[in-house]
Amino acid sequence: MYTKKLTLIFESCIIIALTRIKGGIHSMVSKSFEITTLLHGLGVSSKLKGFSYLYDIIYDVISNEYNSFKMIELYRSLSQKYDSSCSNITKCIRESIEKSWNNGSVDLIEKVFGYSIGYDNNFPSNSLYVNTVVDYLRACSL
Repeated sequence: MYTKKLTLIFESCIIIALTRIKGGIHSMVSKSFEITTLLHGLGVSSKLKGFSYLYDIIYDVISNEYNSFKMIELYRSLSQKYDSSCSNITKCIRESIEKSWNNGSVDLIEKVFGYSIGYDNNFPSNSLYVNTVVDYLRACSL
């Protein structure tokens, strides 16, 4: 299972690299694919509501090229879109991050977040998680 997940991540990274080499495509379709692939690789299950929330926040930040943003503003826009409360969105994202931190690919988490997962399993805050993923995706697209 673990080897299969790493193989899938590796194959998707090759596809992304080949797409960039062939045409330099930086469309939102490839960004959507990159976000989804990275979130799956980090262990965020698409069955969780938090996956959709994380995806939308990351997509919004990247597509609008925000340099700085406030999570509460993003939560408010999501609460209108999904007809949910900000606290529910926060809780669902938190749960997704916690599950990804415990079940995701350790190598990929270390590569993206820059440090190893300790025995205490302190996972990052919602804003730190989003910021780090956005920074990683932006660095990969250079």
